[in-house]
Amino acid sequence: MLKSFFSNGVKLLCNLVLLSLLPSALIAQAEPYRIETDSLTQAAHKSVRREWVPPVVMMTVGALALELNALKDINRTVRHHVLASNPNTHNTLEDKMRHLPTASTFVLLPALGIKSKHKLLDKAIIYSIATTIGDQTAARLKTASKERRPDGSDLRSFPSGHTTTAFIAAEIMRKEYQDTSPWLVVIGYTAAATTGALRVYHNKHWLTDVIAGAGLGILSTDLAYLIHTKAKTFQSRLKQGKKLTLLPAFQSRALGIGLVYKPD
Repeated sequence: MLKSFFSNGVKLLCNLVLLSLLPSALIAQAEPYRIETDSLTQAAHKSVRREWVPPVVMMTVGALALELNALKDINRTVRHHVLASNPNTHNTLEDKMRHLPTASTFVLLPALGIKSKHKLLDKAIIYSIATTIGDQTAARLKTASKERRPDGSDLRSFPSGHTTTAFIAAEIMRKEYQDTSPWLVVIGYTAAATTGALRVYHNKHWLTDVIAGAGLGILSTDLAYLIHTKAKTFQSRLKQGKKLTLLPAFQSRALGIGLVYKPD
């Protein structure tokens, strides 16, 4: 099972990396001469890489818990204490709680006149990219890992989809409003963490499922911002007079995309 899981995981990671690099490749086609990267850009890239460390570690811990007995023992211990204090495991409060950061970002905070870093359309695009990455990755990991839920209901425990959804929106809140008020960041992450805790409390997920789901949500959002930034850069360069045409290509029964570049 572990071999199959990591094989699928590697494929997913490669797809995500290719997706994040696609705008860069298009920019390279539109800009044939070398562009020197200034120190500010280099610092921004280093900052992005540092941001990716915590969510990657969280996802790794969750993946290792599928096989390592030490982590499995921690999961079972947490479950034992939770069930001892929670006879009712059928509550679905987290179904609503996971959407609180999203509602705050797109409805409540704008209604209160609190300005975000990006405009509404850009935020919506980023959120769409992040949820696509997060949901699709979570679905495939669930299928590949076949981890049984604590309540035994099915084999789709790893990672927690509810937690992934909640942390996607919480990370967007952090990036959009951290310069406005750190308390908004605290509110978003508290709601997301509460969602994950409720999934454990209601016996739907192991602790490490929630940790991995949180990491996946954060990483999906960080990737979405990177893709959005590179796409905006690409769009800006096109407006500066560069002409790039994407054409479908079909050769030897293989479908692809051709790039036609016409300088002014």
